[in-house]
Amino acid sequence: MILLYNITILISGIIMALSLIPIRRLITHLPNAKLRYKWDILGALILLFITGYIVFLFSYWTDFNHDPDIVVPILFFFASIFLYQITSLSLQTTIDAKRISKLEHENIMDDLIGIHNFKYSNKRLIEEVERAKRYGHNLSIMLVDIDHFHVVNDTYGQQTGDEVLRQVGKLISKMIRDTDVVARFESKEILVITPHTPIAAILRLAERLGEAVTKLKMIPADEKNNENSFEVSISGGVAGIDEDIASAKLLVDKADDSLYEAKDTGRNKIVCHQLNEN
Repeated sequence: MILLYNITILISGIIMALSLIPIRRLITHLPNAKLRYKWDILGALILLFITGYIVFLFSYWTDFNHDPDIVVPILFFFASIFLYQITSLSLQTTIDAKRISKLEHENIMDDLIGIHNFKYSNKRLIEEVERAKRYGHNLSIMLVDIDHFHVVNDTYGQQTGDEVLRQVGKLISKMIRDTDVVARFESKEILVITPHTPIAAILRLAERLGEAVTKLKMIPADEKNNENSFEVSISGGVAGIDEDIASAKLLVDKADDSLYEAKDTGRNKIVCHQLNEN
């Protein structure tokens, strides 16, 4: 019986020590410093518990007087198994959640530009149009196209053209609100969705964006300095939902018509569908 007592104590201590391994691995997967701190505290508590267990082990290694004493190491044994299962399950859950989040992110993001992709923007636009119609909210969109983009590709190469798209996409993302959506619409067009926004507000945003883009210094991909930097400009089409626009497709069509008018009348300008009609 003494042998079983001692073996149970040893195994319980080993299992408790092993439970620290999932905790250390889990901490490396946590993006939040506050969460990492809490798991560090849990690890420290487990270490403290193990220390107390070691004291118990050496104090009562041979102090075994009657059968009921076996209850204590058995309780420790099952507690250590429970602890190990909890920490292992927490680690696996964290890894799975991180993997699912990554897959979801990849499913809605455009890897090249770093903004949302067309599939996501189309779904989101339909939802926002339905919501705006139902509650009578403002909803405006903007379609942006880089002027003479084919010239950039022909002159500096596709790698430079991709970088131009990334820089413009990054600039738009910085200028919009958290509630707005910026997405790649076609090969070189970018769609901006602004819920609860009147047409005048997005028009001002589009004009500020146009000015900000012209200040960007683009550097060819094979250059290491800005001696051969070049500038780009954008054309934009703006449209807002009204009683005549009953669907997401029609709203995009109006913005697209305005965009092509901007391109046909000189580029580097913003055309608003509603103002154009008036």
